Amino acid sequence: MNALRTLLLGLVLPAIFPVKAFGQDLVVDLSFNPGGTNFAGGLGVLTLALQPDGKILCGGFYQVYNGVPRTGICRLHPDGTLDLPFDPVLNSSACPAVFVQTNGHILIGGGFTVVDGELHTGLARLDPFGNVDQSFLSQAAGKFHTVAVAPNGRVFGGGTISSPMAGYVVLYADGGLNTQPPVSSADQQVLQPDGRILVGSRDWPYLFRMEQDGFLDPTFSSSITTAFDGVLALHLMADGRAMIGGGFSAVDGQPRSRIARVSSTGSLDPSFDPGTGFDQDVTAIEELPDGDLLVAGWFTSYNGVALNGSLVRLAPDGALVTSYAASNILDIQLQPDGKVLLSGGVISFNGTQRSGIMRLMPDPGTGMSEAALGALKVWPNPVSHVLHLAGIEGPYRYVVLDGMGRTVLTGSGAGTALYAGTLPVGAYTLEVRDARGVRRARIIKA
Repeated sequence: MNALRTLLLGLVLPAIFPVKAFGQDLVVDLSFNPGGTNFAGGLGVLTLALQPDGKILCGGFYQVYNGVPRTGICRLHPDGTLDLPFDPVLNSSACPAVFVQTNGHILIGGGFTVVDGELHTGLARLDPFGNVDQSFLSQAAGKFHTVAVAPNGRVFGGGTISSPMAGYVVLYADGGLNTQPPVSSADQQVLQPDGRILVGSRDWPYLFRMEQDGFLDPTFSSSITTAFDGVLALHLMADGRAMIGGGFSAVDGQPRSRIARVSSTGSLDPSFDPGTGFDQDVTAIEELPDGDLLVAGWFTSYNGVALNGSLVRLAPDGALVTSYAASNILDIQLQPDGKVLLSGGVISFNGTQRSGIMRLMPDPGTGMSEAALGALKVWPNPVSHVLHLAGIEGPYRYVVLDGMGRTVLTGSGAGTALYAGTLPVGAYTLEVRDARGVRRARIIKA
């Protein structure tokens, strides 16, 4: 059977094409930790980390989860119930930094000095079961705000580090001191697919990138203007660009109030235009399966528009899609199934409250049927370069999903032609949102 025939036959097998709806509204997932009391005894959950098995690591400032003692770090099952055997004991409930390594080990950072009765000042590594990894003993001590591990095993940590006196250090895989880069601090880190680490900080230079060898990447440069709270939120996009959020006012001399998109080399991406932006700081950014951005913070308005709360959905070009009556969100994590985890203090979302953590899901009741909206017609199909569309009304946005339901292409247009030449050979689902609503078509790239 030739490859093209295989692709054509694949179109009749719905299981191969799990489609995440374009533009579905979000609602609280009531199946997540039903009846639980959630987190108590502190400020809440500052950071979330997802394991490949679907379990959820929660780092922050708390002492109890669902009535069970846990000091700043715990692990949840995918349904939100506590993973009881995972029980590292910290002498302080301050653990705002968590990073899951590819081998399943977990690096934690915070204000603690003892883990399971052993001295670990601000930085420790756990095995997949939650026990202290004896092979790691950090030569840096202090209060760590963020941690990350490169593919070569080097550990990157930022915060208020007292030994050595620094805001940011790089350690070898066993904890030995590697380098002390000339930067003030770090608050957020994202590991890139190429092994380099993108770093955001409330202090100068605000946004920088580290090589795996522990030195600053000279090919990355970004000019951030801020009076207070530089870059507090990072989201790395599949094409190498990055969304940044925080308290800044300009990027590369251009006005960008608290949110912007930068290129893979750090320069401003002008295709994302937030207008006058947010009136207060951005704390978290996540990309939804349809290409929209979910943004949280302390703000009350965006581009001059008063918001329902401090959680908004933006289009890929920066246009406001909707705002939610939500508050106290410090981190957002998208699950592979399209559900969205929120963490923070006492989180509220459209009248529902949860302490420390909440999960949202696409609302299955939103949207009209495609039959009612009118069919979306595409040709030629299979397509090699330009795909023509019929049935479009006015400007539109589109998203292309691969066979695993992952977003591989997004954009907007006003004509009836869509360039598909950059897509690898394969079968895809095209979703288009225009004035008539959202419709889908299955396409083959030959």
